[in-house]
Amino acid sequence: MNSTKNIYSIKKTLKKKLHIKNTLDIYFSIYTLKIFIGYMTKYIIYNIVNHIPSKINLDKKKIYNTYIEYSFNKLYNDIIYLLLHNKYTNNSLSFFYPLQKKDINNIIIYTIRNIWNNIIQKDVSTQKINKILDSIHNNINFKKVLQYLQKNHTPYSLHNIFSSYKVIQKKIKTDNNNNYVYSLYKKGSIENIIPLELQFTGYMIRDTFHEINVYMKLQYTITLEQKKLLRKRYNGPKNNFYSALYTLLLYYNFYYEDEILHIPNITNVTIKKLYSNSMELIGTPLSVDIHKEYCGLFPEIEMYFGSKGSFFSFTPMSGIYSIYLYNSYYIISYILNNIFKWLKNSDKKYTFIVFLPSYIESSIPIKYKKISSKYNNPTTGTIDNIIVYSNI
Repeated sequence: MNSTKNIYSIKKTLKKKLHIKNTLDIYFSIYTLKIFIGYMTKYIIYNIVNHIPSKINLDKKKIYNTYIEYSFNKLYNDIIYLLLHNKYTNNSLSFFYPLQKKDINNIIIYTIRNIWNNIIQKDVSTQKINKILDSIHNNINFKKVLQYLQKNHTPYSLHNIFSSYKVIQKKIKTDNNNNYVYSLYKKGSIENIIPLELQFTGYMIRDTFHEINVYMKLQYTITLEQKKLLRKRYNGPKNNFYSALYTLLLYYNFYYEDEILHIPNITNVTIKKLYSNSMELIGTPLSVDIHKEYCGLFPEIEMYFGSKGSFFSFTPMSGIYSIYLYNSYYIISYILNNIFKWLKNSDKKYTFIVFLPSYIESSIPIKYKKISSKYNNPTTGTIDNIIVYSNI
């Protein structure tokens, strides 16, 4: 689907302009979905670990514990991207679009193989994989759970309780810099008199082995420079800037770990020139230069800050595109498959500037590789790769 057409259909579907009820509904939708994804991730990891041989050498214990936690974080993000993919390829405003069994199985299988290779240090058999998949699917129906959550995620009473709240801005000074805090406010409410914890933490699901820790901020802070950039990009209803900004940051709280919103520092002169003339395929209004066009992961709010649509429903024309690969098996696999599919299209001429983690470079085909360089990734703190692929 063309991204412009996608944006128009989303705007047509939105029946109301941005206001506090929409913001609160999104808040509780994300909170509920994060609980579910946390529970589902714990459940999948528990079933995988339950099939690991009980005798593990003592020198592997540290590797075991570290890698289980790492696998949990990776799987959590993969499931988020899978749900976003389903949501936007089907042009839905709901976060609770049904999971496709094939896609969730691909993610689970990848997780099983990685845990086996790093803990057991050998390949896992197909028979063992199928046994683990059966143990997962026999006890939970992801599709039905999502349908239940969609129907019940925001009790009617919450709208009445929070209907008189609004988003307010407060200027604060830290380290000689001006920052801005955005929060939900209700006149006379006790949380505006006594400072309370600014996040929800902890949620216990019955009949599970673990507590699910869910973090949802109630306040969001940005710098003066970030505020200026967002103000320049903003094209929504004039009186709803604060509400739109708060909602934007709320969407970015979707991730298990906060993403650092940044504009990459490119030292290679040729790549830097190409990048300045490119369209960003997965960007944010805070991570793309003001003159650049971009697609995002959340077009229904990012469209008010200049987004051209969702990458998941975007088909590029001939030209130069840049794309940052998040540390997720699902999104890396999905994006690279699409990039190489587009490059094989002889009717159009493409150049893709790909920011990718160093550990996956060895598995990437070199057929269309033109230039490569290194860059310091501020999100992960690692030295990662920039590779230019082109069929020109």
